[in-house]
Amino acid sequence: MRREDHTVGDIFSYKYPAQRDATYNVLLLHGIGAHGGIYEPFSTLHAGKGAHVWAMDAPGHGRSSHTRPRGQFTLGEWVEAAVRFAEHIREENGLPVVALGSSIGSAPAYSTLYADAVDAAVLMGHGIPGAEKGFLPRQNPFKAKEVQMIAGRFGRELKLHIDLAINFDEDYGFRGAEAQKKADPYNTWTYDFSSLVSFWTYEPKVPPSENTKPIMVAVGAEDPMSPPAAVREVFDEIAGPTEFVEIPGPHQLLLFGTEAFSDHIHDFALRVLK
Repeated sequence: MRREDHTVGDIFSYKYPAQRDATYNVLLLHGIGAHGGIYEPFSTLHAGKGAHVWAMDAPGHGRSSHTRPRGQFTLGEWVEAAVRFAEHIREENGLPVVALGSSIGSAPAYSTLYADAVDAAVLMGHGIPGAEKGFLPRQNPFKAKEVQMIAGRFGRELKLHIDLAINFDEDYGFRGAEAQKKADPYNTWTYDFSSLVSFWTYEPKVPPSENTKPIMVAVGAEDPMSPPAAVREVFDEIAGPTEFVEIPGPHQLLLFGTEAFSDHIHDFALRVLK
């Protein structure tokens, strides 16, 4: 395995160079509280198919936290950081870029599609900004002036403790998953309220109903965080050339369904990136 460190501004990414002649890039955007390095088994496997895999740490996460506390970011910053990295990738090798979002990383992955540097997206999750059947109801309570006032006054002091909100032993499907995650010093365990509000109120530059770029939405049949029926409802709101893939058995496809998910991504990329 070969792995490189890359930094654009204050944003860090691992690069897993293709192990044969490359035909495209994958820009991997991680899930809640994570960082790009947790997907190394997938990244190494997929690089073997002829793709450069870039596993980026979002602003305020992992090694992209030199200029701010961990857990402090806006979704808009995450999107623009991913676009800047996609532009860096294009400058480096000139090959197409597929944005790959894991869980909440699907939100910035989808939102990068407005940019010329991003050609397609693979979304493993249903948190798509602008989708009426996504995380929040149509009348989004986080846009209320009262919530905005609280975020403005106490947004940095109020925090979500991720390990209280998510049972990782259940989500990942094995006892000890949370303890394993806590042994990784690059994981993030709190998000401040302002960051959460930015996530839940973000409006993408291209709404799902106006999308024109290729998108594959994937879900594991046993994913408790993103049930297939809920993911399908959001998928049905996305315009343009789209594909829905439900992979039997595993959940958290980037961690536990890597071989099948990698095959689906590679097949999708070869068909749509022409």
